[in-house]
Amino acid sequence: MMDTTEGYFSMVPRIYPPEMEYHLSAVYIDISCPQGRYGTRNQSALSVKSNGEVCFYERYLDKDLWKEQTITYQFEITK
Repeated sequence: MMDTTEGYFSMVPRIYPPEMEYHLSAVYIDISCPQGRYGTRNQSALSVKSNGEVCFYERYLDKDLWKEQTITYQFEITK
């Protein structure tokens, strides 16, 4: 989720200037622009296991500090 690899310049949709869109094509974005800092503010993932365990992971930006939390649930599997 922290992949800063940008896509191919020729593949950006060109809605905005291509130089800007190129930087916005990565999974994780952290760029400076005239209006200030722009980029990814939160990331989340959900995993579900066959034994009924569900995990929700979240990473979020809080006043320029990244924080993380994981919440785990256990569901009873009935047949």
